[in-house]
Amino acid sequence: AVLPMNEPQLNTSWMPDFPGLSDKANCRDWKPGFDFDATRMRDKDQAYWEKYRGTPKAFVNLKAGQEMWGNRWGNVTSMRWPAGTERAEIERELRAKLSPEQLGFQFLPLRAQALAATDAPVDFGQLFVYFSFFLIAAAAALTGMLFTFSLEQRNAEAGLLLALGLQAKQVRRLFLAEGAVLAIAGSVLGVCGAVLYTKLVLRALATVWRGAVGTTDFVFTLQPGTLVIGVVSGVVIAVLAMWWASRRQLRRSARELLTGEDAPGDFDRRGAEAFERNAEGGKNDCHPERSGGGKVGGTESKDLSHPAGGGGGESDAISPAASAREKLEVLRLRSAPLRMTGWGWRELVAAICVLAAVGMVFSTTNPGAFFGAGALLLIAGLLLCVAALRRAAVGTDLESLAQLGVRNAARRRGRSVGIIGVLASGVFMVVAVDAFRQRPTAETARRDTGTGGFALVGESALPIYDDLNTAKGREAFALDEKIMEGVRVVPLRVRDGDDASCLNLNKALQPRVLGVKPEDLAGAFRFASVLNESDPVSVGWGMLDGAGVEGPNDGAVAGIVDANTLQWALKSGLGKTLDYRDERGGSFKVRFVGTVSGSILQGSLVISEKHFVEKFPGNGGYRFFLIDAPREKVAAVREHLSRQLADRGLELTPAGRRLAEFQAVENTYLSIFQALGGLGLLLGSAGLAIVVARNVLERRREFGLLAAVGFRQGQLRALVFAEHRWLIVCGLAVGTASAIVAVWPGLRERAGGFPYAEMALLLGGLTLGCVFWAWVATRVALRGSGVAALRSE
Repeated sequence: AVLPMNEPQLNTSWMPDFPGLSDKANCRDWKPGFDFDATRMRDKDQAYWEKYRGTPKAFVNLKAGQEMWGNRWGNVTSMRWPAGTERAEIERELRAKLSPEQLGFQFLPLRAQALAATDAPVDFGQLFVYFSFFLIAAAAALTGMLFTFSLEQRNAEAGLLLALGLQAKQVRRLFLAEGAVLAIAGSVLGVCGAVLYTKLVLRALATVWRGAVGTTDFVFTLQPGTLVIGVVSGVVIAVLAMWWASRRQLRRSARELLTGEDAPGDFDRRGAEAFERNAEGGKNDCHPERSGGGKVGGTESKDLSHPAGGGGGESDAISPAASAREKLEVLRLRSAPLRMTGWGWRELVAAICVLAAVGMVFSTTNPGAFFGAGALLLIAGLLLCVAALRRAAVGTDLESLAQLGVRNAARRRGRSVGIIGVLASGVFMVVAVDAFRQRPTAETARRDTGTGGFALVGESALPIYDDLNTAKGREAFALDEKIMEGVRVVPLRVRDGDDASCLNLNKALQPRVLGVKPEDLAGAFRFASVLNESDPVSVGWGMLDGAGVEGPNDGAVAGIVDANTLQWALKSGLGKTLDYRDERGGSFKVRFVGTVSGSILQGSLVISEKHFVEKFPGNGGYRFFLIDAPREKVAAVREHLSRQLADRGLELTPAGRRLAEFQAVENTYLSIFQALGGLGLLLGSAGLAIVVARNVLERRREFGLLAAVGFRQGQLRALVFAEHRWLIVCGLAVGTASAIVAVWPGLRERAGGFPYAEMALLLGGLTLGCVFWAWVATRVALRGSGVAALRSE
């Protein structure tokens, strides 16, 4: 049907208010939002506009109109009621049909959300416990060694108590009670030190490390329960270490303790029995036919024995005319058939099992797996050192002072392994933490780095609707085509939310959302993990549109996020979902289908632009920009865009600088934890110095005898240093190897690869430090004359 324009049913007010049209008196002033040639407007067109305005000229039913003209903002533009309808009735009908959420209102439980965010913050306490585990183990080993030294000095007292009728367990309890008193005092001092350390860390976070926490303020809170747990734990660990150390020492008889006889030592029991059998009568040990007149240790062996009664070498007597070197040759030949049974195969098998367990642990990447793998690897390394010491204890080759030093280190195997373990624990923490330290790279232009290959990253206060990659968009802001030549701008839509970067220590419930066209980021950034193990190179950002992703058909929106943001800020995982509120107050799910490694996208959740527009139709335009520009034009492009888009509040930052800011936050936390490794190294150095001094004091008569037969002071120092140098090498090797193997799976997922040069410098510094303190302890312990000690030999 066709109705004339003067028909009463036609109403001029039916045209909805449309900015740029309904508010314009002259049709030549229209601004409809699309290309419009006002010069083509005629006088009769203006007359029609003045008389009829936007009176509708065609009608369809409501359903057809909604299907044809509905958009992301809705499918209804106005509502009308019959004339005479009461206002109260209209309000009642509106309340029944509409909800505040449909009009953009959202009522949020702010208190509940704040409590939920602080209920699951970044658990630094857990990380401190993990890192302190190795420090505690090192302290326990050092405590056990010091307690053993104390018991050895009181052998006579322990023997007297046993001779008077006390049982060994009673004597042990007496000594443990004394040690417990010292443990309590030490634990109280340790708690005081912990309080001071915490205050120093918080002070540093408020000053020199302020950039790591942003505007977060810390308040020191002291809980008595925590102090009690610390004291009790310290006492229990120390007493257990002392009990373990005293078990072997107090198994000796009262006679051995009173006479000061040396403990059996740390030689393998079967090896000791073999040595005793071999020493009985020296059967055939020095016979010329057995030795074969061959070279041993680079010297021709001689028949220096004098058989008594023509027993054909049945006697073990040695000619008094033989030189000291020749006598040593005979004694060495005599022990030649001695070999340690097994050569530590049990330890080697155990180490292999441990390494296999490490492979299973790394089926998941989390702090517990990392520290568990490290502990297992340290145990494996120590077991291998035990096997090596057992072999060295019964070996026969002594061609240099270095080999003799290794033999001496094997005399007190438990003591040596303890020092190796303490040093290895400290080195493990320092090396492992330093391996994860983020280092700036000059290759920021590469697409697979944390910058994604982009030169600049920008954010604007007001949205920009024009495409800056087109001539029209550049013309809108008077951009210089010569400067913008070769420049590509990737715009992203922004829905503001919680800060999910490392600067926020609380859990991010509703992180900021970025909407992007997946093809604009093709090949950018490096994927750390993807859902369903699909190929991130071929699929990449296409996962945002569902490419290569298999999962439940629950309507969840695909999202990609920085790996650190997912683990620490969102406390979620790959394949899991996050409940999010859309613009209308409805809820939808975002499924994490991939993570990128160490990127400038940290703190944001990236989804496809089509899903963004669907969920947040009111967030028009773009406010986040990634800009790719030739290296020689970066400064000019930054200055030009900042000036021309100043009215939109555009702020541009070099992508490398933005990435370095994020890395500085992570490096600050690593520095805090690395300080614990430094404490472990201090313990190791102190323990090494104590062992050096103790070993020298125990063997002063031996060194006095060596000096009497012609050894110079420098040679004695070299002998002692060679013995403990081997412990330093083993400790550094075990700690470093354990750290590298433990962190290797994680390093493979990080940009930049393994820091070989920095690690070499770090290990060099650690080695020099340990060698210096061992040399100082050697010189101090060997001061003075050995005559007094020689008199008691």
